[in-house]
Amino acid sequence: MERKEVQGEWWLPENSDHKVPGTLVIDEDAIELTLLGSLRDHTASGIPVPGPDGETQGYDFTEESVRKGGVYPRIVGESGMQGYTLEDCFQIQRTNLFGGGLKGQVPGSGVALRSFSGG
Repeated sequence: MERKEVQGEWWLPENSDHKVPGTLVIDEDAIELTLLGSLRDHTASGIPVPGPDGETQGYDFTEESVRKGGVYPRIVGESGMQGYTLEDCFQIQRTNLFGGGLKGQVPGSGVALRSFSGG
């Protein structure tokens, strides 16, 4: 299979208003999505820690909560008139970049392509 690199926008089906730019690389050994940003708020996998007033003052993270926070049953995206669906994905790397951005690599076991027709 010839290596294919696709620049596009990516999101979770349950949060289609939050799109993250990234690059999908498909080659014979792997399918990998590198994102500039995060698909989920990092606190989504944390356990809220209440303050004295009952309001959340922070989050605790356990090994299990971090593991679950990096699992993505489905990621969808588009580039031009081509749509993509990645199934059974998990995060393998997360890097904090200057300015608060994130670079995450998310391999998937398969990718389905959808074409959009104009008009």
